[in-house]
Amino acid sequence: MGVRVSREKVRREDGYLYYVGKDGYVWAVPMRHNKRGRKHRVGTERVSKESGFLYYVGSDGFVYRAKMNRGGKKGARRKRRGRKAAKKKPARRKKATKKKKPARKKAAKKKKPAKKKTAKKKKPAKKKTAKKKPAKKKAAKKKPAKKKAAKKKTTRKRRR
Repeated sequence: MGVRVSREKVRREDGYLYYVGKDGYVWAVPMRHNKRGRKHRVGTERVSKESGFLYYVGSDGFVYRAKMNRGGKKGARRKRRGRKAAKKKPARRKKATKKKKPARKKAAKKKKPAKKKTAKKKKPAKKKTAKKKPAKKKAAKKKPAKKKAAKKKTTRKRRR
């Protein structure tokens, strides 16, 4: 997939993410579950970066580069260039046909109103349930509310 660029091999540690920074050095950044780690530079070799390439640290510890895919789907631009706006053909017009007069509806026969059946009232079925007697509550004695004595505002004379 990629072409190996570096000669120096980076020793990987668990809990770190390795990437090639803008400066060209390999950096190790702690993953979220690694609470104690800090970002630090790994290795001494500097890779000169070119635009249009993606640089990454492979599983073996060397730096690789791969050409970046730009522009979406392959060949999509070529297809767009080759297409020309197709001329639209005018839609066929249907021949005018004589409109037929709507057929007259036959008069509907009147129906006699249906007799309503009177509903017979049924006697409610007696339910055999034991009636519960309401529990008597003891009346709580109310304590008379105490009135707070209004405090008099006293003004002190200031000494000058």
